[in-house]
Amino acid sequence: MKFEIVVARRFAFPKSVAASRKPTFISVIATVGITLGTAALILTLSIVQGFSQEIKAKMIGFGSHIRIIDMAGRLFPEVPETVTKIQGFPNIAAASPFLQADVILKRESKEGEVLIEPAILKGISPEHDVSFI
Repeated sequence: MKFEIVVARRFAFPKSVAASRKPTFISVIATVGITLGTAALILTLSIVQGFSQEIKAKMIGFGSHIRIIDMAGRLFPEVPETVTKIQGFPNIAAASPFLQADVILKRESKEGEVLIEPAILKGISPEHDVSFI
């Protein structure tokens, strides 16, 4: 028999006559504590994993899986041949050119104060697939 099992049995089930081979209070509390700790860890990891997947789905749903840009970091101009070629790949569901610009939004709050916020403006052509909107 392995050394660890012998020590665990000796600690959990003492051979005294009064105990009559019942587990001790300390061993029961230790076992319950380890069980609850493990359950809490599994529950926490499950929640965090689900939250991570939800955030990832929202981020991809807002943007796109792939963006094709030129070497200078600018978006390619709309070229029908390029869009047709990209749509020809087997796992491409849709391809659509879009415009993107950095803008500054200025608005007035209910209290009358002027609020200025940076934003990214994205636009697509309505002739292309807009089913995701």
